[in-house]
Amino acid sequence: MARVRASMQELIQRRRPAGFVGRRQELAVFRANFGVPPEDERHRFVFHIHGNGGVGKSRLLRQLEQVARQEHGALTACLDESVHSVPEAMAAISAAGP
Repeated sequence: MARVRASMQELIQRRRPAGFVGRRQELAVFRANFGVPPEDERHRFVFHIHGNGGVGKSRLLRQLEQVARQEHGALTACLDESVHSVPEAMAAISAAGP
């Protein structure tokens, strides 16, 4: 029986995680934070991602979100500079849903 070839999109999706390079330390710190109790002063509640355009900030955020959701069952939300208050942030998170 002939084997069906994967589409270009499928090949790209399969290779995407392997193509994520240069941020292993950031991912390790983020993963390790899940093992630190919130009461411990080493626990981080906020990770600030910043840098010049085109350096991979959005890709890093997607990777961190995947780690949080898939490995730890965490609820995640991405907010940007359009959110100016805690109530706005909570509304945006609520609207995003699970």
